[in-house]
Amino acid sequence: MNPPTQRSSERELRNLIPPSPAVRPLWGQNREEAAMPQAQNNQDWYGWTPVFLRKKPLIGLLSGFLLILLAIVALAVVDSKHAGVSSAESKIYYLWTYGTTAEVMTIVAALWAKVEFRTKQAMPWETLKRRSTPASKTLLMDYLSPSLVESLWGALRRAHWPVAVVITNTLLIQLLTVASTGLLYLQRTPVTNSRCEITASTDFVNEFNTSRIGATPILATLALQNNTIPMPPGTSLKGAYQRLETQSTYSRPSSVQIDGISKSFRADLKCETATVRGLGSNCDAWQCHAFNVTLDITAPGCSISGFNYTTGCGMSLGPTYCDVKSAWTTECDNGHKGQTANRMVFMVGKILQNLSRSHDPIDLLANKTTTILCEPNYEIVDAHVRMDQAGNILEERNFTALKNVEPGFPPWNLIDGLHTSSRAAKAVFGYTYSYSSWSFAPWLELSDLFFNWIEIDDPKGNIKDAEFLKAKVSEVFSIAAAQMAKIHLLKPSSKMQIGQCSVTEDRLRIRGLSLYMMVASLVVLLVLVVLFIYTRPGHLASRDPTTIGGLALVLARSPTILSLFSDKGAVTLKSIRTDLEGMSCRSTFSTNQGQQEFSVQITANNIKSKTAPDSEIPKAATEQIKLWNPVSLHRSFKSLVIASLLVLVILLEVMYWYSKEHNGVAEVNTHSYVRFVWAYVPAIVMLSAHTLVAMVAFSSLQIFPYFQLLKRSPNTWDDASRDYLSKFAVQSLSKSISKHHWSVACMSLTALLGPLLTVVVSGLYTPYEIQSHLGVSLSTADSFNASFKPFDLFYSRAFGPASANVGLLLTQNFSNPLWTYDEFAFPKFNITYPEEYHIPRDDELKSNITMTLPAIRATLDCNLATQYPQNFSKLLGYRSNVSVSAFEHLGCDPTFWPMPDPSTPFGYFSMANPSKLNISYLTLSNTLCGAYGTSETNWRPFVCKNTINQLDVNVTIAASTSIILSATPLDNTTKYFSNETLYRADSLTFPSKMVPTLSGHANFGGQGLAANFYDPVFQAVIYTTGTTGDPSDFPMKLYMDDEGFEKIIEHLQHVYRIVIAQTAAAIRIPLNATSPATSPLMVNGTLHYPGVWRLRQSGISTRILDGLLIAMAICVAISLVLMDTRGVLSKNPSSIAAGASFIAGRSDWLRDEMIQNAQWSDDSELKKNPFWGGLGFRLGWWDMESKEGVSKNFGLDVKEKNYL
Repeated sequence: MNPPTQRSSERELRNLIPPSPAVRPLWGQNREEAAMPQAQNNQDWYGWTPVFLRKKPLIGLLSGFLLILLAIVALAVVDSKHAGVSSAESKIYYLWTYGTTAEVMTIVAALWAKVEFRTKQAMPWETLKRRSTPASKTLLMDYLSPSLVESLWGALRRAHWPVAVVITNTLLIQLLTVASTGLLYLQRTPVTNSRCEITASTDFVNEFNTSRIGATPILATLALQNNTIPMPPGTSLKGAYQRLETQSTYSRPSSVQIDGISKSFRADLKCETATVRGLGSNCDAWQCHAFNVTLDITAPGCSISGFNYTTGCGMSLGPTYCDVKSAWTTECDNGHKGQTANRMVFMVGKILQNLSRSHDPIDLLANKTTTILCEPNYEIVDAHVRMDQAGNILEERNFTALKNVEPGFPPWNLIDGLHTSSRAAKAVFGYTYSYSSWSFAPWLELSDLFFNWIEIDDPKGNIKDAEFLKAKVSEVFSIAAAQMAKIHLLKPSSKMQIGQCSVTEDRLRIRGLSLYMMVASLVVLLVLVVLFIYTRPGHLASRDPTTIGGLALVLARSPTILSLFSDKGAVTLKSIRTDLEGMSCRSTFSTNQGQQEFSVQITANNIKSKTAPDSEIPKAATEQIKLWNPVSLHRSFKSLVIASLLVLVILLEVMYWYSKEHNGVAEVNTHSYVRFVWAYVPAIVMLSAHTLVAMVAFSSLQIFPYFQLLKRSPNTWDDASRDYLSKFAVQSLSKSISKHHWSVACMSLTALLGPLLTVVVSGLYTPYEIQSHLGVSLSTADSFNASFKPFDLFYSRAFGPASANVGLLLTQNFSNPLWTYDEFAFPKFNITYPEEYHIPRDDELKSNITMTLPAIRATLDCNLATQYPQNFSKLLGYRSNVSVSAFEHLGCDPTFWPMPDPSTPFGYFSMANPSKLNISYLTLSNTLCGAYGTSETNWRPFVCKNTINQLDVNVTIAASTSIILSATPLDNTTKYFSNETLYRADSLTFPSKMVPTLSGHANFGGQGLAANFYDPVFQAVIYTTGTTGDPSDFPMKLYMDDEGFEKIIEHLQHVYRIVIAQTAAAIRIPLNATSPATSPLMVNGTLHYPGVWRLRQSGISTRILDGLLIAMAICVAISLVLMDTRGVLSKNPSSIAAGASFIAGRSDWLRDEMIQNAQWSDDSELKKNPFWGGLGFRLGWWDMESKEGVSKNFGLDVKEKNYL
């Protein structure tokens, strides 16, 4: 092969390049004809069009963009209609954080990147094809190397709309990627399901056993009166309701509200005004007629004659007036039968008592007395209610009478039930509990319930106004009956219905700003893609010119190009541009001897003699020519990229550590547009990191074929036609690994990992509502008297309220009274907040304080008695000449305990009564005795010693109310406080006198034996074991061994501790009550208040990002070591002229030995011909002969392998 001359003279160029009018390519008048040269021998020859610039793939991309737009719009519609896209679950957290970004970034961006690359590569060839253009511009046109902004500006200036469109779309896709990281976010949102499946889990019974009603309904009613408890679930002031539940699963079940139809039990008193007349006493004895008067009561629907009413104004002999307020039950005597004759009488008036009169000392002043007669009534109706998941009634409306209702229980059972309940709660009304006594006024407690309520609820009301009295007693009855119905009149059910469920859930919401940006970007993108389909480059050349070998084949039939650039391998682009001034160029498809040819023709328009100093290649060319090395391949730039990636890893770790230590990296406002910062900024940072690495990867893949040809010899046609740049990253990675091109494999891996940065960073930060912290101080306002004695408490008023609290704590969802919690009693504390304490009221209601406080707690040390009578009855009643048993020697002489039936289980627990020992019971004031068994011959007695200890307790209290919410004892801080028992010295029935009867009543000398033979304390023990219904269901036989005894004592101690914690109010004393005065105890606490949203960094996302960044840094470092690109090329190879200058110096193989149709064949077809396997390729400096002698040139040298 003869080398071409080194430099053509002006005359030679004019002879070589024909004038412009002589160029006549085979083009038709329209674009499609121009793209398809004339067919020869029945074969069509088409110009090459990249796959990604063909119509079908572009329509596919257009469809993809349209689907994304429709999907986003659909998400927005769903978000609008359903208050969110879906409920957020932790198990799909990363699906919704990574999903949208992955969809845009990894799929769409990767596909469009190929469209962008091919369009930038195709634009010079498209320009050549369209018309004759200045060669200095077209042949040196380069859209691949500059930045996107530079390329976009250049395309707009040159009116290269396809390039402008693809770059604009690339920028829009990057905007889409950033916006997609913040498209979905968590927000607590009210959600309504109007087709919610609801189950009525309870239903009302038709029978009512009033003997099993304990104190709980009355306790709840009194607590509602005192506002010490919220309305119990399933009830309102108007009635009791079926429990509605939903089987649907929600992320925040505590916020569920259910709208549906619920049966409602509603009771009231139908009252009528009556007249009353006093008739004197109907008994003769002075002790009788002095305190009794006979009454005639008459009302429109009922008359009562000769009712004996017991009352009095004391023992004064002189005339005395006093008020009377009484309630009792009796029967009408004017034709009524059965329970329809029953009436409840409420009488408020005044009596005159004169015990000095021997005849009728009691006189009822009828004109100053108001009397009403009431009968109970109830109905079960359908009501439209709204209740929460716990059963609390939030709204009630639209009451509808039921149809085909089965007959229910008699309404009078409600009065009987309340009567039993009030007697069981007698301690709450201030009446001392006794195991066996007859009540002289059996309706006294129920009477107190009504009149105490009226006095507290409306102290200014005129109770002697009959209408006022009717309204109030009916109101009290309705509330108490509702509480009774809720506890005793409901049974399990499973009736289904369709209702409405509302819940506040953590929902995935669509961010407005991200939505607007994505929709706008996609709409513009769609329009531009449609425009691009009609303006895209196509049918550009004979084959793909991306590789060195491919470009050589494309230019094989372009002698003017090859001749013109034959000596330009080492010169700069600036010199080539100077040489091309005054020339024009155009590509043509033509025929030569029946063969189709593609060529690029250069036309000499007006060539002027110019001097190009760097076009003369000196002898020592390699020492004087400035070689090209892009900035992205500089060792310093790669080092900077590696350092940047590692700095990001360090920052991520520091931020993650800070997030863990401070429960988030910063406080954020989830309602303002500032919230987009923590979604977009990390995405922009990671996109920037990806861009830096992508610059290195692009330049590395672009230069690698030249690097390979330069560093290794000989090289095959595979090496000359190697293309990593136009392939997907996965393809490049797979191919490079198989060829052991490790630097390319590393850069392909970075191209594959880079998009994942933006995907993963979308789940890096998430706002969470947390409780913030603030220090507070507390100081004691009182203390407990450790030196108290039972006699000191004789007049204490703390025991009545304590009894009600004990009953409610055992049976209801009852907030512990202030400065008590379960088994603990605490001194009262004053809380001092810091000056910066400015928390909104709504947040204060949710705030709490944690601290460690001192508390007292009782402990029972119980042991079984070793010697005791085999028959329990031998301990009870009067006994003479009977030896004292060992059990009694311990101080236990429970002669006041009732005698159980021979085969009936029983259980008693009370203070010691050492009457048989002739010592004061104060000697054993810390001793308590108990016995339980299945019968009088199978029983176990035990003795307990009481101790009160002091210990530290970790507590949490509500900031707004000071109610203690939780308490955890520090048992290792326990120390002695007192060995006295917190009870009044006159009450050996302690602690039963403090525990309302939970099932029936336990006054064993009164009506029946509704509570079996369990005293109130043992009823509470049974209740805490889980037997909340009939105590007769309690399996006492399972507790008769030693293990069972330990379980009984465990529950007994829990009940006892609650009693002592509530009665501890009796020993509270002011700090100044001691001498000297006690100094306040100072305690530090921490205020936790909600409503603060903190940005938490995800540990999983952090670790994935660390791995990706470190992997990319390692890959860049390997590339830095394995591929030193300094001295590889003399110029940027991205333009047609630059690529031609590298191959034109040794182009003889293209002219002389090129096989038929090679210009139109792809690489797979060429490999089938052995001709290509015999060629060797090398890039570098080689000697070039010319008329002026031998000089150096740089480019691709091609010879047979044996000669390289």
